[in-house]
Parts: sequence; structure tokens; C-alpha cells
Amino acid sequence: MRALVCRQLLCRSLVSIILILILGSSSSTHATITITDAFVILTGGPSGSSYYYNAAGSSTNTSFNSISQNINLLVSPAITLNGGEVKTTATGGDYQNSNNYERLIYRFYNSGSSAPSYTTNSLTFRGENPSYPNYKWDVTGQTTQLLNGSESSGTYYFDVYFEGNGSWWNGSQQYFTGSENTDGSSSNPNRATFNLFYGATANGTQASAFTGSGYFNFNGSGQTYTLNQNNTYSGETQIQAGTVALSGSGAVGNSSVVRIAANSTFDISGVTTSASVNALSEYGTSNGGSVKLGSKTLIMNGGTASTTYQMKSIGVSGDTGAFTLNAANSSVNLRLYGTGASSSIYTGKTTVQAGTLTLAGTLASTAIDLTGGNLTTESGNAIDDNAVITLSSANSTLTIGGSDTIGYFGGTTGNISITGTLTTGTALDSSFAGVLAGNGSLIKQGAGTLTLSGATANTYSGTTTINNGTVVLQKTAGVNAIAGTPTINSGGTLKLGAGDQFAGDTTFLTINSGGTFDMNGFNDTLALQGAGTIKLGSGTLVINPTSSTGDNFSGDIQGTGGITKANTGIQVLSGASTYSGATAVNAGTLEIRNASALGTTAGSTTVANNAALNYSNATSMTVAENLTLNGTGVGGVGGSLKNVAGSNTQSGTVTLGSSSRIAATGGGLAISGNISGGNNVLFLLASDGLVR
Repeated sequence: MRALVCRQLLCRSLVSIILILILGSSSSTHATITITDAFVILTGGPSGSSYYYNAAGSSTNTSFNSISQNINLLVSPAITLNGGEVKTTATGGDYQNSNNYERLIYRFYNSGSSAPSYTTNSLTFRGENPSYPNYKWDVTGQTTQLLNGSESSGTYYFDVYFEGNGSWWNGSQQYFTGSENTDGSSSNPNRATFNLFYGATANGTQASAFTGSGYFNFNGSGQTYTLNQNNTYSGETQIQAGTVALSGSGAVGNSSVVRIAANSTFDISGVTTSASVNALSEYGTSNGGSVKLGSKTLIMNGGTASTTYQMKSIGVSGDTGAFTLNAANSSVNLRLYGTGASSSIYTGKTTVQAGTLTLAGTLASTAIDLTGGNLTTESGNAIDDNAVITLSSANSTLTIGGSDTIGYFGGTTGNISITGTLTTGTALDSSFAGVLAGNGSLIKQGAGTLTLSGATANTYSGTTTINNGTVVLQKTAGVNAIAGTPTINSGGTLKLGAGDQFAGDTTFLTINSGGTFDMNGFNDTLALQGAGTIKLGSGTLVINPTSSTGDNFSGDIQGTGGITKANTGIQVLSGASTYSGATAVNAGTLEIRNASALGTTAGSTTVANNAALNYSNATSMTVAENLTLNGTGVGGVGGSLKNVAGSNTQSGTVTLGSSSRIAATGGGLAISGNISGGNNVLFLLASDGLVR
């Protein structure tokens, strides 16, 4: 019988392939007439030949409810309702004839719209099939078009249910029992799903705008499809193979995401000014293509919260265009992973307004502005060596995950977190008023000046190395600009723009030969070593040595300011200095190994109680510095003035601020200057007769 039905349907529709889709069944409420099979006859369904889809009575077939078919709107699609068929069985003496009815009731609509009213098709009684109590009803040869050509893309529902009535013969008259045999209902219909989309596989240009909630797919290796309309479809843009090009005012800004497969391209070089996408991603996993910018700007202005979009690269060879990330949520992350020939090689500006741009690969852009979003590098050498990075929002963070070299960084606010080493500096000047954080290091090169300012302390704990140019520390006075260990090499200058820029108890400054520490008239505290130059101006340097055996500085200390020795450690000054201010030894030991280590005689040196000034020279030296002594040395041992090596002479005056001791524990010390001190007592301590 089924073969006969199929032959009849094929005869009635020679130009189309007819599918007979059999729906599930349910029993009548009165259990007198039962639908055993229900069919919908379609042209344009999921199978290429006539086939029974059945949910009841045939375990080998597929149910109508399982249909989920993709339909391409660019190939003149059609879905034709050709009719339907019902098979019923009577029980309990009930029966059917042409005075009964069976109906196919349906509706077809966009899932995003309100469901329309149902349309009813009455089926024709075909008699007993094959004999009482089995009956057949059908209607065939219809040509009802479910698609009218004006559909937009998206998901469409084809809802169908069947209903019929029972009847009873009392011997002389037929009585009807109402709608009692059904398959589905108006509120719970059988449902097939059709996904309408736009698809192309060859060179072409769209003829009209793409609309709706569906997607666009291009799968044409070596081919180009051009979008020149203001498209509003909200599904994905899938570039599975080949190139999708935007031209003129062509737009895909409502599309949920542009996905680009390997060896495929999204080309915006032909747009008027710029192109916007909601999100940008690879097609597949580790299978991304690229974006061709030309001289235009690509803007990513959407994305789903807490989502990382993977993309191989932006830009192809010769691109001078720009890229802006302005994500809809700060937790959106765009990760570019292409390296080498597959890296992001556009040279225009990169702007991150919101969200995070993560570089797992390399970026050739030489101007990067963080105006509210973040830039993160996962590994070294991710940013171009000449890139200029500007931060202008407190919400922005530049995270250096490896070691990288850039042109320079600057900005009025924001955060820079360094894990590896950040090398920066050109011949140009820059200023950064934000916060440097992390456990990484900073290297300054280039002849320009980098100014670190602002009211919030820098907390990065790695080293700071100045190889060339100048670093100016200009945080609010008392706010640390450098928390780690700075080193000034030949050709480099570290300059104060305000006082108290170091964490005095922990900062250890190394000034190598040819390097300069310019205090610029401000005061600061640190530990010190090296052989370079210190320019005090009118400021005071408080030296806080970290070593019990002696931190040694052999360079020149210049200016009109002074030196204060603090902390219990030992500081050695072994070079000739020219500063003219006063020297105060307030704690611990200050050891000089050069006659001019304490600067010119315009200033004097005062040694406090429990502190010591040591003279040490390999041969001999004559110190003309005027001294004021107090106490008997560190811990009351030795002397406030102590000779530890060499045959040395104190030719300057010695004033006893309180009862004091002068000692020689090594070498010899001659005092040729005047000694005064009122009623204070001078103790002379000689070892082996070395005090003369």
C-alpha cells in the first residue's frame, strides 16, 4: 500500500521530489477512533526522494519532529505543502465514512515572531484501508508555498496537527462524537524546524541586503563574495573558505561574530571609511585566517561577556589601516596568536577602548592607545620595537607577560604590570603618571627623557636600569617612584623631580662610571654604590647603607647640598668629591678613602654620638675637613674619629661637641689642626703607639 501511495504522489508532482512525513499519533479521548499514521506531503523537505517519516507504526522511519533543515535563501528555495494523509482504526463498533471528517491543520512562521493562526486542510475519505475497521483519508496535489520569497534569515517553525471525529450507527442513524481522534494539538503541535540562511560558494555580489536572525556562510576556496549592502542579519558571518569583501557602505555590524577559517580573508579595504563587527574569531580551533585592512579601520564593538575570541591575525602585508577594540563588556578578550608570516602586520594605530587585547603572537602596529581597555602580552617580543603606547584611563592596564622592547610608553593615568622585562626609550621624551606594578624590570634606553609622575606609588619590584637618556622621578613628594633596585649605566641619568622618591630602607642605587644621579635640589634616602656622579644641587642625600662590611661609592658628589649618613651599616666614600654642603654622620660608620671624599672645606662634618668617621687609605692622605665630634664611636667602641689604615693627617679643625674619643686601630693618624671643645674631654686611644 505504501509503495502505491508513493507512486501516486510521484505522478502528481513530476517537477519536484515529494517527501511523505509521518507524524506521531495519540489515542482519541473516547477511544473509539484512533489515528494510527499521519503524513505530511512536502516538496523541499530533508530527503531527495519520496520517503515515509513515521512516529507511529513504523520503527524504521524518522519522525516529523526530528526535521531540522538548513535552507539557503540565495538559491531560490521552495517548501511546498502538497497535502497530507491519515490512517485511522475504529474500535467498539465505531466506524467512519464520507460523512465524517479528518483535518490537517498547520502554520508556518518565523520563530522570532508571534505565531499566526492555523490553516485547515480537509482530507478526503478514501474508504476502508484495507478493510473495516481501518480507514484512509488524504488530500494530494496541492501546491501551497510555505515560502513566499520575502523571508529573512532565521529559524522557522512548521507546526502541524491532525484531528477528526468519531461516529456511531444505532441501526438506523449515524451519530457523531465530535473531535476525538487527534495527533498533536494547537498548543502542542508536531514541529519541524527550518533554518533559513544566506550561503554562497563562488564569486559574486549580493543583490539585496541580508536580514533576519540567521547567518551568512561563504565556502568558496579561491573565490570572493562581495557584500555591498547595509546588512542587518544577526547570525554569524562564516568565512569557511575564500574571501568575503565589504565594499562601499557594505556592513555586517549586526552579525554576532565574523568567523574566519585558515587561508581565508575578511577584506574591508574597499569600504568607504571603516567597518564594524560585533566580534571577530577563527572558524574552528587554531584555524584562523586574517583580516585585510588596506588603509581602513576595523572596529570590534561587541562580544559576549567573559568570552575569549581566538583570532590568528589582523592585517596583511602592506596594510596601513587601524584596529579598535571597543568591547561591549570589560571581560571580553580578543586573543591574537599569529606569529612570523601569520602575525598581525598592520602598521596603523591600535586603540583599546574596552575589553582586553591579548597578544600571544606579534603585533606590528607602532601606535597603541589604551583609552579604557587593556593590552596583555603572553610572551616576549610581542610588540613592535618602535611602538608608542599611551594610557589615558585609570581602567586601562598594559601587562607585559614576557620580555619586550617598545619605543616608549606614556600617559596621564593607567597601570603597567611587568612580569618580564620592559625595555623602553627613543630620542623622544615621554611622561607617565600612572602606576608601574608587577615583579618585572624596566630598562631605559634612547636619548629621550622618561618622567614618572602621579600621586600613586609605583610598586614594581624588579630592577630599573638606565642605559641612556634620563629618567625623571616626579611622583608626589613622599610617594615612591621606584621600589626595586635601580642601576645607572654610562650615558644614563636618574633625576629627581620631587623629594623622597625611593623606599629608603630598601632601595639600593648603583651608579656606574659615566652614569649620573641628579638630585636636582631635592632630598632623598637610599643605599648607594658605584663610581658615577651624584649631583646634589641644594638637596641632601641621606645614605642608608645595607652592608655591615661597607657599600662603596668611588664617584664624585657635586653641588651645594650635603650628605647624611644614617642606619647602622658602613658606607665607604673612596672618590674625590666637590660638594660644598655639610656632612652628618648620624649613625653607623662613614669611611672615607680619599682626602676630598667629604667635598670642599666650605662644608664641615659632624659625627653624632654612637657613630664613627673612619679614615682609610692605602698609603696616606691629608684631610682638611673641619670636624665636630661627639661620643666614643659606634657602641662606645673605638672612637668617633678612627684611623683604620694608612698614615693619615687631620689638618682641619676638630671641635668636641661633647666628650669624644679619637682612635687609631690601624696605620697612623696625625692631628695637625686645632682641637677645641670647651669643657669636653678628648680621649686618645692608641694601639701599638700609633696615635701621634
